[in-house]
Amino acid sequence: MFQFIIQQSDKVALCYDKVDRLSRNIFDKRISTLYDKALQDKIELHFVSDGQVITSKISAAEKFHFGISLGLAKYYSDAISDNVKRAHEQKLRKGEWVGKAPYSYLNIKTDDGKKQLSLMNTKPVSSKKHINSTQLEHSLSI
Repeated sequence: MFQFIIQQSDKVALCYDKVDRLSRNIFDKRISTLYDKALQDKIELHFVSDGQVITSKISAAEKFHFGISLGLAKYYSDAISDNVKRAHEQKLRKGEWVGKAPYSYLNIKTDDGKKQLSLMNTKPVSSKKHINSTQLEHSLSI
């Protein structure tokens, strides 16, 4: 998608809901490339909810506002990451299983709805999986 936009000879307008939908990583080179293209009047960046339009005619204050919006988007992304890490650490301290059980294990929930460490799945393998593994063994033996 990025290459398609850059290669267009006509002016392209990119529309996003908010600046953070464009990128949550201000160090992404594509962001600076799109910004430069907008300042060269080759594209327009529209941010509907934020009420921002980045073109070659924006003022210094609008450029500053866009830079602040990019920084806030990065902060928001980092804060979410921190919260998820803390939540996983808390679950592990409580002895709860984080995420889905690995392949061939069952997801077990306690009466209060919390996930516990899973037990090994003792159910027989489905016939489709058995057929596929048999075909694989046969093809390897030839």
